[in-house]
Amino acid sequence: MNLIMLFRNIVNFLYIFSIVNDNFLVEQLGPMSLKFVFVIFFVANFMAIFRFNYKTRVNKNFLFLIFMLILSYVLNLKNYSDIQQPLLSILSMLMIFVVSSTYHNPQILLKFFLISVFFSSLICINSDTTLSEYTFRKTGGTGDPNEFSTMLLVSIAYMIGGFRSGTSTIQKLVQISVIMVYLIALLMAGSKSAMLVLALLVFIYFILLLKKRSFKSKVNITISYIVFFVLIVFVLWHINPEMIVNVLGRFEDNSTAGERFISWMAGFKMWMRSPFVGIGPQNYVNMIAQNYSYIAESSRAAHSIYVQSLVEIGLFGFIPFLTFITCLIKNSIRDFLQIQYVLGLLCILVMGATLASFYEKYVWFYFGIICNPLIMRPKAKEQN
Repeated sequence: MNLIMLFRNIVNFLYIFSIVNDNFLVEQLGPMSLKFVFVIFFVANFMAIFRFNYKTRVNKNFLFLIFMLILSYVLNLKNYSDIQQPLLSILSMLMIFVVSSTYHNPQILLKFFLISVFFSSLICINSDTTLSEYTFRKTGGTGDPNEFSTMLLVSIAYMIGGFRSGTSTIQKLVQISVIMVYLIALLMAGSKSAMLVLALLVFIYFILLLKKRSFKSKVNITISYIVFFVLIVFVLWHINPEMIVNVLGRFEDNSTAGERFISWMAGFKMWMRSPFVGIGPQNYVNMIAQNYSYIAESSRAAHSIYVQSLVEIGLFGFIPFLTFITCLIKNSIRDFLQIQYVLGLLCILVMGATLASFYEKYVWFYFGIICNPLIMRPKAKEQN
């Protein structure tokens, strides 16, 4: 590895670490640290813009989406109290997607992501601070426990999806240990949506394990799966039984669903005023506060990547976003992507139904990884 490539890998690791652990970095190095890391990342990877394939359908939709974000921003400029942050978010989305979709070694970027999430998990596990005095919930290196939970789910999906590819017993034990750390942190984050997505993830993986197996193999796999699941629950219960009780107790409270519905109804009313170009990127909370002040501050977020994109950039932006997602799903099937990548994509898309994650950089990082041709199986590469 030459020095330039080593430098670029170090910079990319720092940037991915800053995506996953933004709050931690700000607390340790100050608010300018994130902008400083991004500037270095931009300079180190500037040439990726010229390697980007502008001709594929998925990339065309992505570029049109970026264009609509900029157009919506310009047309709604008068409504912003902070005109800098939306532009930085759009630029960050563009760069992280371009870099991760063109990088010569996407697997190492994923390893950087897994390491960063593992570090964030340790912060969560070792923290004595909860989100407030009224909840048991914790978070890792980022401020939002739901965003933290989504990153954990993507990491768990990648680990369990690639579990069968482990080459040795030691490697499998390491994978199980890392998954356990992720699971403990996920329980401490206490996201109901994340728990449901985790159950879906486990179910899908179980079905895939049984696919094209003999009856005897299916019985053995089912028994092993049940034993392994019981063992994990036993270990987690032994570590912290109160944690599991608290998570289960959250399902008895449905008040957050009603608050989100109120925010969505207000969002649709705002969308009706500007249905084609929206109210402007990252302007949902600001416009809710201005027009619907009766909604509690904690409930003003869009709480859905789909509602957020529709309201903020209108139909002209929402349609290419949906087309982009559709292309991602189709490409994942057509290009024979390994199951760990597809499961990670599923986690982001399903969690997005209750999470306003449209501008989150880890989302576009992972979308870029899915679009990178170097993660395709050899069979797909031959066909292309």
